[in-house]
Formats: sequence, C-alpha cells, structure tokens
Amino acid sequence: MRSHVFTKLIAFLLVLGLLVGVVGTAYAASGKIVVQARLDGKYIAHASVYLDGNYAGSIPSKEKALLIKNVPSGYHVVKVRYTASPTRFCSGQKGVRVESGDTSYCDITLKG
Repeated sequence: MRSHVFTKLIAFLLVLGLLVGVVGTAYAASGKIVVQARLDGKYIAHASVYLDGNYAGSIPSKEKALLIKNVPSGYHVVKVRYTASPTRFCSGQKGVRVESGDTSYCDITLKG
C-alpha cells in the first residue's frame, strides 16, 4: 500500500513540475508593447488600441501611453482609433516586433 501512495505522489509531482514549466515558458516567451498616438503633432489620450484586431485598452490621460503586457514574441499589428470630434474620426496602424522579455515601442501618427 505504501508503494502505491508513493507512486501516486511521484506522478503528481512530475505533472506539477511539467505544468510549472509550461506556464514559465509561456511568460518567458512574451514581452511588452508601449503604444503612443499622435494627432496633429501632439500625443493624445482616450484612443482605443487594438492588438492583432483585438481590443487591448484605451490610452490613459495621465501617461498618454498604453502598456500592453504578456504579448507573445513575434510580429504584431497595433491599430489605434480616435474620435477627435463628432465629425472627425482618426486612425492609424503600425507593425511591431516583440522579443521575449523586452519592451517594444510603437508610436503611431493618426490620420483622418
């Protein structure tokens, strides 16, 4: 009976070790992107940011930059949309490469 419990304990610890390794690898293979947007030469806030077509957040007013964390390593497309007035809609996009553990910077000039 003791050997059966011991075998189950060893199996559990092996599975736990594999899970920790997979999670650690996922975070190690990611980086960050800092997104800023300019309109008429000035940095703006409250613009919507999309990463590879998915909403990533809004640029905060204090920092005028959005930090996107846990971005998988590789090439990504960042798109920014902004409503400057009820009759002026602006957007822009740029490709950015993310390296594992690094922070990439994406400065987008909006048009519209």
